[in-house]
Amino acid sequence: MSETIDLKELERKAYRQSLQDGTMEIAIGALMYLCGLLIADPEIMMVFTAFYVLYLAFLPRGLEAFKQRYTYPRLGRAVLRRQNPRPLLTGASLYILGTAALIAVGLAVSGRLTAPEWYRWLPAWLGLCLAGVFCYIYSKSASLRYLLYAFVALAAGAVVASIHLPSAKDYLAVYLICTGTLSALTGAITLIRFVRAHPLAAQEVPDENAQS
Repeated sequence: MSETIDLKELERKAYRQSLQDGTMEIAIGALMYLCGLLIADPEIMMVFTAFYVLYLAFLPRGLEAFKQRYTYPRLGRAVLRRQNPRPLLTGASLYILGTAALIAVGLAVSGRLTAPEWYRWLPAWLGLCLAGVFCYIYSKSASLRYLLYAFVALAAGAVVASIHLPSAKDYLAVYLICTGTLSALTGAITLIRFVRAHPLAAQEVPDENAQS
């Protein structure tokens, strides 16, 4: 008797499994937080720029090493199907440009298309971009928490753009630092819950009295 296999659901399950440990949220949060610090304080620009470059360079290797140490022994390794990145990059580029144009048109219609206003609404634009990323991850994993992340990214962008800050650059810095911190904390909580929910199997302890 044949059994129908839902390949799409299997792929979503594998993708969802690869996100269970929260390391993606921690990595994204750290990147955003560091970027916010670079914008907020030019005096530490050189030091943090060097650290930022090193972080980006070693991030993939560091994440893989972490997963080999903590994630794969608990769940195994989910091998995802490789896809042609060109359509994804094209779609992402069009989405980024489209959201920027949407913000620009809105400012132009309201008569506020100036450099200070553009800086002020950069958090809203970045929130739209992050919401698109999280919605894409949701479409791949069917994990509802990424819809929540998308909503938080949008709401945070609107809130930061609506408040008054001393400097134009502060809007983007505040958004990146706040959302980056929230993302990293969420990832850390997810990681702790993951480790507790999937303890490592007890290893067999060799008998010292056993004769060779």
